[in-house]
Amino acid sequence: MAEPILVEAVFQDDGELRPVAFEWCGTLHRIQSIGRTRLVEGVRYYLVSTQENVVFEIGYHTSEGWQLYRSMRDFLPPGNRRDTV
Repeated sequence: MAEPILVEAVFQDDGELRPVAFEWCGTLHRIQSIGRTRLVEGVRYYLVSTQENVVFEIGYHTSEGWQLYRSMRDFLPPGNRRDTV
């Protein structure tokens, strides 16, 4: 389930949009690195790691804006999920 988020992003020299930080649950998360990116049905997805070493998948859709799709807890096996991320 996608959740709207506020994102700080910049355009790179090649015209690609690059997120650098996002706000979620009242906390500003600075992006340390971007892993894979993919474009699916008009949504550009970014797998990002924050400075706190927490992994998120965020995405940008031209009509819906930025969304949070998954947090680190969603990548863990069901028995290892934590309620706090």
